[in-house]
Parts: sequence; C-alpha cells; structure tokens
Amino acid sequence: MIKNIILDFLAIVAVVVLYTTKYVSLPIYEVKPDIALILTVFIGVFGGRYNSLFFGFACGLAIDFVDTASPLGFNALIYTIIGYLSILPNKLFQIESSLLGALIILFFFFIKSVLFLIFGYMFLDINYLIKYFNSKFGIELIYTLVVSIIIFLIFHKIYKFFESSKKHVQ
Repeated sequence: MIKNIILDFLAIVAVVVLYTTKYVSLPIYEVKPDIALILTVFIGVFGGRYNSLFFGFACGLAIDFVDTASPLGFNALIYTIIGYLSILPNKLFQIESSLLGALIILFFFFIKSVLFLIFGYMFLDINYLIKYFNSKFGIELIYTLVVSIIIFLIFHKIYKFFESSKKHVQ
C-alpha cells in the first residue's frame, strides 16, 4: 500500500514536471500529450479503482494549481471521473496489446472531451473552449495516442513484474 502511494506520488510529480516543461510540446500550437489521462486510465486498468480515483484527483488538482486557465478543482473533477470509469475495461476483457491500450485511451480521451465541454461550458470562457477544440484537439489526440502506446508497454511490463512477485511471495 505504501509502495503504491509513493509510486503514485512520483508519477504525479512527473506529470506536473512534464506539463510545465516546454521540451515535451510540439511546435504546432504547443500541444502536449495528456500524460495525466494516460496514467490515470492505466492505473485504473492495472491497479484498481481506488488507486485510479486517488491518482486522478491528485493529478487533476496538481494540474489545476499549475494551469491558470481553469478554476481550482476543474481538472480534479474530470480526472476523478475518468479514474472511476477506468476500471471498466479490465472487467470487460483482458488487455494484453498496446493497440488495445491505445483504443482504450482513445475512448477515454473522448469521454474527457465530453466532460471538458460540459464542465467547461459551466465554468470556463466559451472562447477558450472554441480555441481548444478548433486548434489543439486533433493534434493532442494523435500525440496522446502515440505516447500511450509507449507508456502502455512500460506499464504492462511493470504490472506483470509486480504480479509475478506477488505470486512468488504467496
């Protein structure tokens, strides 16, 4: 349990560092992959509901502190909902392929976009929403999918390692 909390904390720090750095963004519209979404979903798929709920909330709150365009709690709410829903793919089927992992990220990217529209309409300036969906949405989607394949391969290996170590302990 303590190991999971420490790993989640380190992942949140990594997300905030990657979110604030300019080196990760593409030169077109300064688009960055949604690493918080990828990690929240994969923690939910591989780690369970409570880990993904905690991680989604903490990561969203950290993004809210860094991002001045959204009110405090806006991203925390979106990523908490994503964390809660992210356990569904694991209950439906076994995820072994990085392509299937990318398809799951695609599904959750669209869920995040719908939540962003609903809550953004209530809390954000409408011009910010129009600018985001006109300029950044497609590029961010492709960039997130490409990065999710790489992260899935790493996550899958780590998960298999922890599963095999748990079996040896028992």
